[in-house]
Amino acid sequence: MSVRAHVLTKYEVKYGSCGLSWGQNFLIAITSDYIDDSYTGGEFNCDSCIWEFDKDKFKTMVDELDKLTEEEWDKKCEEEWGDPDHDYHKEDVVDLFKTWLKETPNKSNYVRVAWF
Repeated sequence: MSVRAHVLTKYEVKYGSCGLSWGQNFLIAITSDYIDDSYTGGEFNCDSCIWEFDKDKFKTMVDELDKLTEEEWDKKCEEEWGDPDHDYHKEDVVDLFKTWLKETPNKSNYVRVAWF
């Protein structure tokens, strides 16, 4: 069996919630702590990047982030995630990620994030 090219017969794009303005580095820092197999399409840190995360792993990550205390969040922001000024607050980020999970189509196994 070989890998074959296929044409898309229906291509539909609908964008949902947005956030993390210019937060590509922050997002990849967080997700790399919890998800080891994400896909990046396009340039890693550009304004036309598309990332895909396994939906189940993304949900597990969100659940773990939600359990962090504010102090643990602040420490990770400062020491691990490169956000010493705390531009991204825990409640806002976790709520955004939960929204992304809700807005991801049920038939999809991935949370897809596009930057533009």
